[in-house]
Amino acid sequence: MTDNKQLIPIVIDTSVFIHILNPQINEGRHIDILLARLASTHQLQIDKAGKIDLEYKRKLVEAIKNMDEQRFEKYTLQFWILIKEKNIIDIEPSEQLRNGIEKIINDKTKSVDRCLVATAALTTADLITNDGVDILNNASDLHKEIKRNKLKKIKLMNSQAAHTTYCINTN
Repeated sequence: MTDNKQLIPIVIDTSVFIHILNPQINEGRHIDILLARLASTHQLQIDKAGKIDLEYKRKLVEAIKNMDEQRFEKYTLQFWILIKEKNIIDIEPSEQLRNGIEKIINDKTKSVDRCLVATAALTTADLITNDGVDILNNASDLHKEIKRNKLKKIKLMNSQAAHTTYCINTN
């Protein structure tokens, strides 16, 4: 990057990257358009412990390698997951924030979901997720917990809402 502009932090759940390959969820190729739009202005924000990046690698790298070279999605995923530099936040969530989020997202197998919320909350980055069960259905309670921890409000949105926010409602 030669112009040294600061990229805006964004937290994107693995589900969004996986759903780029699902035409029933990726209606009108809105995820392709969203990721292309964010590519020059935003940077993935990941946690210091590496949970988010590890999930990206665990769930996406093999799929990227095995994908047909002619699929545009292969290059989009390669760019975001393997090529584009990610920003690692330097701070860890407080025990109070971690415990509060864990009470809301209390499934023991959902530690990455809790990490996504905490990472977004610590940096005021928007969180784009298609996880309607653990994150989006609990958005109100998660917002209350973030506020209780005296952190700034973040946007929790699915890929369709993010597409509207970043691709349609722009100047």
